[in-house]
Amino acid sequence: MMATRNLETVTGLVEQINARRTGIKVAGEWLNVSQYHALADLPTPGQRLDVQVEKTDRGAWIQSIDVLDGGQVHPLSMPSRRSGSGGRSPAELREIRRLTCLKAAAAFGASRPDMKSADVLKVADLWVAWVEQPERKGESRPPEGPGPHPPQPIEAGQTRGAAPFFAGRTRRPQPKEITQ
Repeated sequence: MMATRNLETVTGLVEQINARRTGIKVAGEWLNVSQYHALADLPTPGQRLDVQVEKTDRGAWIQSIDVLDGGQVHPLSMPSRRSGSGGRSPAELREIRRLTCLKAAAAFGASRPDMKSADVLKVADLWVAWVEQPERKGESRPPEGPGPHPPQPIEAGQTRGAAPFFAGRTRRPQPKEITQ
């Protein structure tokens, strides 16, 4: 008994060719070049194609390609980038910031044997809050009200905004003067 093949036709512009030249992106879908149906030449990005693909649980495999419009290369529209964020959503950007601060806090805590994992998380949270505050150079500050208050003068020996694990620590003892 011979298995039936699930062939489909994908029509559209070639958007990309991967670096290893083992796949092409057509109409937003990655199509794989099969080692059993090698292609003499890959199409050029911007060419319009009819591609016969076999869909399997491991992907869409190219069976044949028909180049349309006499091989004319059409201009590809560039994806819009939102304010230099690489097209990422605000939630994705925040997650990147949080993970970056966590990684930095873990590196910071790695050289401090008395620092616990809960302390690393507290440091990361403090750093995220610092990173997410508005820039100080001409940027608008959040409105006054309940929340952060303007800095108050501190006295000698006091610390401001230190993480709880810093509380109670003192500086290294300074060498004492020898008097005779």
